[in-house]
Amino acid sequence: MSIIGIDPGSTGGIAVVYPDRSGKLYKSSTTDADVVDILKTIKAVENPSMAVVERVASFPGQGAVSTFTFGKRFGVIRGALLALGIPMVDVPAQTWQKVLGLSQPKSTSKGEDPKEKKKRLADRRKQQKRLAYDLARQLYPGFDITVETADGLLLAEYGLRTLSVR
Repeated sequence: MSIIGIDPGSTGGIAVVYPDRSGKLYKSSTTDADVVDILKTIKAVENPSMAVVERVASFPGQGAVSTFTFGKRFGVIRGALLALGIPMVDVPAQTWQKVLGLSQPKSTSKGEDPKEKKKRLADRRKQQKRLAYDLARQLYPGFDITVETADGLLLAEYGLRTLSVR
């Protein structure tokens, strides 16, 4: 049994892991065709049981174009997985992060200056990426993990911990 973890962002990563914590990392490409080719290769070589894909959502300060591009990539991944016959579950970031102990308490700052709020949220996202990277390195010390591939790897880890697949 292997599980694919996919971070659908343009700089995200794709990981395939097995219960013994072996597997492989793929840096997600900037082109949709390359992402589809990666998934075809994974299907042929690894024959995965399931794919866990981070559910996409916009966040404060994200522009309309980048939000649309992000959603489009999610659709390409979903379509490719469907065409390849790989079952998929999409999981909100907060859900998999909580299961893996990465969740942060929500902070509400009513009346905060919009520029300060945007900066604070960007700093928080960077900190979250760093925590994910550190956890991925701890769980998978033999992998050549980057900040870009850490979320994909942790999504696959989430799948191993929570999904019943054969």
